[in-house]
Amino acid sequence: MLLVNAHHVKRVPGRKTDVSDAQWLQYLHSVGLLQGSFRPNEAICAIRSMGRHRESLVQAASACIQMMQKALTQMNLQCIT
Repeated sequence: MLLVNAHHVKRVPGRKTDVSDAQWLQYLHSVGLLQGSFRPNEAICAIRSMGRHRESLVQAASACIQMMQKALTQMNLQCIT
């Protein structure tokens, strides 16, 4: 079993869109034309997931701050920061 990047498989010459996809990919793997993708261990995946979640929270918070500043500006109130 091998996890392969679809972008790399797309660049390999030959037929890849007909019914015999699985057989064709198995053949490419058996002759060594497919390269496995990097898959980090679970600890690294968890850390990367937390980093992505933190980034999304920071972006959401900044969007809320911008909306509050816009509302204050529309109400002709001055933001003092």
